[in-house]
Amino acid sequence: MRLMGKCPLCGAEDSLIVLSGEQARDRVKCEKCGQEQSTSWGEFMRAEERRGNKLVVVEVSNWGLQVELFVLGTKTVEIPHRRLIAEVLNAALMLRFGLEVCFAAEGGVQGFLTDGPVELRNLYDKLGLSESEYRDSKASIRILRWYEKLLRLLFEDDLKFGRRRYGRAAILKLSGEPKDTSDALILLWVALARQESKVFANLVFQELKEMEKSLLGMKRFLAGLSDEDISRTFVPPPGMKELFGEA
Repeated sequence: MRLMGKCPLCGAEDSLIVLSGEQARDRVKCEKCGQEQSTSWGEFMRAEERRGNKLVVVEVSNWGLQVELFVLGTKTVEIPHRRLIAEVLNAALMLRFGLEVCFAAEGGVQGFLTDGPVELRNLYDKLGLSESEYRDSKASIRILRWYEKLLRLLFEDDLKFGRRRYGRAAILKLSGEPKDTSDALILLWVALARQESKVFANLVFQELKEMEKSLLGMKRFLAGLSDEDISRTFVPPPGMKELFGEA
């Protein structure tokens, strides 16, 4: 678990980690200066916010058949471009493992591999995937480990490419507005290139362009249907009940 923000002692950015274990008692340590805080991370966060230093908890968790990103502040923290991130990461899974789009309301990926069937659905209102049907699928566990590494590159690791350093959780620091969509796409491309290769990253983005042409709306299902999509698709339009009568 990491705390994104500034160390109050040395000023280093995004260098704070939460120590685990009985002796650590969830205390916070700076990887830069090595100093530890005497209070728990929750108390430390609240105290720092009162001083004007806002910190955000970021953790990628793997529960075996579910991988999710936790982002927690003293107030609700929205993940910028969450649907875009889900689209790109799920398209990467399709290309890497030969999967298909899962046409469920939550969206996701599915397929049949040599080590088992797969049906990974998006978590509602979170960034993550969960195996929804095949609880003993070795294939799902293998795919989710790869997905976990990709999430860690984006949200926990010090993301670098060549001589360029992007830092930790750079995508969380975007506004989420359309104007910085290109910045989000760059960070996603870099994470894919680090995970596999530049060629792989380019192929993922080409695949997404092809999906935009699909008459089945495949790209929408990568990130799951929005509330508006569900309402438009499954809720009868006004006047339909009056036309056909009650069931």
